[in-house]
Amino acid sequence: MAEPTSETSAWTLSPLQFRLLWGDAAGAQFPTELCAFGDEKYDTADHQVAAENAELTRLRAAMTPAKSEAIAALTRPRYTIGLLGLDARKPLSDTSSHVRVVSAWGGEGDHVIVVRQKPGPSPSHGGEVSVTRSRLDTWTDDLVRLLPRSTAAGRLPADPNVPFYDLPIDVEVLRQVSADAPKTTAAGVFVHEKPTTCGSIRVQVGSEVDGRRPERLTLQYRDVEKDGRYLLVIDTPGTAVGVDDAKMASSMRRAVNAVKKRYDARASAEWG
Repeated sequence: MAEPTSETSAWTLSPLQFRLLWGDAAGAQFPTELCAFGDEKYDTADHQVAAENAELTRLRAAMTPAKSEAIAALTRPRYTIGLLGLDARKPLSDTSSHVRVVSAWGGEGDHVIVVRQKPGPSPSHGGEVSVTRSRLDTWTDDLVRLLPRSTAAGRLPADPNVPFYDLPIDVEVLRQVSADAPKTTAAGVFVHEKPTTCGSIRVQVGSEVDGRRPERLTLQYRDVEKDGRYLLVIDTPGTAVGVDDAKMASSMRRAVNAVKKRYDARASAEWG
């Protein structure tokens, strides 16, 4: 296995190996963007426990400073950006177009860690995981290049006040663009148009291991045939705008900065 020491040097792991190392770090919750399970099969529960314990022992013995640094940044992050994407024209069971990425920065140094997972045999079972490093100053630009390719920015005018409605799901509340969103602005794309490719972006500052609640912001993107890409910021107020790659990267940077300000403001109010 190569070391995660550059953009081209990847540390490759199976879903099982990555899940075991993540759990062994006793850090943040496993990222929702990745599949924790691959195609491994066991005869019995006891066989699974024994096999996983043996694999974890091998992984611990093979750890290096670079690998330990990567796992620490991922499981104890200061900043996290997670990406999901797919081709909406294909059935969900066809995972060939699925994009699963998690990237994190621990708050020190000039590099971030990027984790990419290849498509697996089903939506709930992932493929090989690769861990690389990327430059902090090109972080969001590099992440945009991992998304489905976009031809251009969408041409509809931006909407700075997107109407939403809240859809309760278990203990979560999912914010959806209202059907009242006009078809003549970028907001309408997220409720009235069928996308070619689409996905979501999770921007987070802090984690559960900080001792206080992390702050998050969700962005969604949609590509419309013969038009272009649109980005939705699910916030109060919400915004929707056509974006090319450069504008999408800069929008992600602004989201990171906005979430950091909220996290710091809440921390100051709670802790003084």
